Amino acid sequence: MKIFSKIFNNRLNKIIQAQNDREKMNRAAFEFLSSLGFSLPEIRKALVVLNGVNICELAKEDGISLATMYNTMKGTRESPKAKEILAGTLGLEQEDLFPRRVAAGGG
Repeated sequence: MKIFSKIFNNRLNKIIQAQNDREKMNRAAFEFLSSLGFSLPEIRKALVVLNGVNICELAKEDGISLATMYNTMKGTRESPKAKEILAGTLGLEQEDLFPRRVAAGGG
């Protein structure tokens, strides 16, 4: 348990140190949550909360329905515009937040 606590605190400190740079902070948080086994929808939601993003306002500003924005975050809908907006808002690559799905049978 001590080793886990030490690793957790080390990574958490990197996130805190990067707070002055949103992209670095989000990259560190993304990698940290990924390493803990969080799913991509959970990571996207955590990053939105961490950045204080209001999804309702973001959707309204960019002319996307709130349902489309939420469903894109959850991964139940494929909206290129919503993906672009979320990635841009969080300062991360769209491919990281929304990796391409491989079709069954190898594509």
